[in-house]
Amino acid sequence: MAQVQDIMIVMEEQEVECLQRYQNLTFEGAFCEAAWDSFLCWPPIAAGETLLRPCPLLDTMGTIIGENPHPEMLAVRSCDENGLWVGNITNFTRCVTNIQELYPNSWTPTIIALIVVIGSTLSIITLCLSLFIFFYFRSLKCSRLQVHRNLSIALLLNLILLIVSSSPILTDSSYKHTEWLCKSVLTLQMYSSLASINWMFVEGLLLHSRVTVHIFKKDAPFKLYYCIGWGFPAICIGLWCLLMTYHHNTHCWAGYGGQQYIWLITGPMIAALLVQDRGVCVYHL
Repeated sequence: MAQVQDIMIVMEEQEVECLQRYQNLTFEGAFCEAAWDSFLCWPPIAAGETLLRPCPLLDTMGTIIGENPHPEMLAVRSCDENGLWVGNITNFTRCVTNIQELYPNSWTPTIIALIVVIGSTLSIITLCLSLFIFFYFRSLKCSRLQVHRNLSIALLLNLILLIVSSSPILTDSSYKHTEWLCKSVLTLQMYSSLASINWMFVEGLLLHSRVTVHIFKKDAPFKLYYCIGWGFPAICIGLWCLLMTYHHNTHCWAGYGGQQYIWLITGPMIAALLVQDRGVCVYHL
């Protein structure tokens, strides 16, 4: 957490430095003022012009460590005729270009993506078989299987989105070139991941309640379970989307892992896993 806060402090200092650097630079007529997009500093330009800058190189925490040397990987920012940055965002489309287009002789990304797709497909088949059994054989209806069904659905959604996110490496077309579609896929992927973890937590919660609190009760509090499994992740993801839209509105939310808002997603995940792990340890004791 401290490391993330340090990164945010550095980024705020970079923004102040960027704006101060160009505060005295103006143009005749309409122009766009200097802008900081959390990665690059954009100088003022006259209305109707477009700027190109090398894409930033980021480490695993989203910290800028240099510029991408590839000449085709460029970030774009345009100023409209009224002196306003178009969309008030930087277009990083060229920064997330298909890896095969840049490194056609490298098979590693393709092999990794192929393994992910094959493994995910096999998992999807087994999950579909499980869901068929859960829904077809009504005699198996019970609280635990109802939780299993929801967990399977969450995992199924996550695997489908994992295949979708791997598709640009295996095909020539890429959904990442479409801003709203790219963000929608990322949002759903985050939601399904958090929902999967939460339904695993509900599995442990149900087991705990069965051997302690509700040992003689047949009905489980499924309204609470649905709120934990589906509702709470929706709230977290919704808040995350709003914060990212207003404070880090880059193309496809590039570099989202380095923003402090990611803790709205990873925080609940870590908490659920720690609580569940603690519960497992207690049962073993």
